[in-house]
Parts: sequence; structure tokens; C-alpha cells
Amino acid sequence: MIELTPSVVHVQALIDGATVGDVEQKFMTLLDPSGHEVVQIAGGASVTVPKGQLNSATYKSTRVNDQWERPAAAGTYHLRVAGNNLSHVVSLDIPAPTDFARQGALRGTPAHRLSRGS
Repeated sequence: MIELTPSVVHVQALIDGATVGDVEQKFMTLLDPSGHEVVQIAGGASVTVPKGQLNSATYKSTRVNDQWERPAAAGTYHLRVAGNNLSHVVSLDIPAPTDFARQGALRGTPAHRLSRGS
């Protein structure tokens, strides 16, 4: 899930086959159009089942939550997911904050789902 608020880009992902310890600090990175990292303001990982239900099958199901400062400039940003010696990049078209407000996202809607870039 990818959400955009007036101040934050929030990404939540479910990783099947990885423990919390397997997920590196920089598992997900948001890059601006010129390839520079956007400042990450929060991040974390947790198991997806209650502690009492952890077993050999469920302990490798991890939820990752990361947040970055909302970019001031509109553009195509890139979310890079890396792990297990592999990397995948998703392009995200992020509107400027004023464009975001004009789209009505600030009038009662707490978050705006992003469209993936082409």
C-alpha cells in the first residue's frame, strides 16, 4: 500500500518469506527524480500474527512500514525495494503539494493513493 498525505509518503508492504531480522534497515528507499534519497522519517517491521500464534510457518511473514518526508516538487519518484541480493524499482508520480490540495485530498480525505508511473 502506498499513501500520500500533505506531509508524508507512507509505504506498507507484506513480505512473505522474511523474518523481521531479515528485513534490512534500508529495505525500501525513495529516490527523487535525480536519483537522490528522500529523507526517511520513520520505519519499522513487525510480524503479521499475534505472538501466541508464531510458529515455523508464520514467523516468516513480516509487515514493513516506512515513511518519508513529502517531496515539495512534483515528479516521478522511484521506490526501490532491495533484499536477498535482488532489487525492484517502482515509479511513482507524486504531485506537488498545491496540486494535491486542488485534487481535494485535503478536504476530509486523510490520504491519497498514488498512481504508478509508466
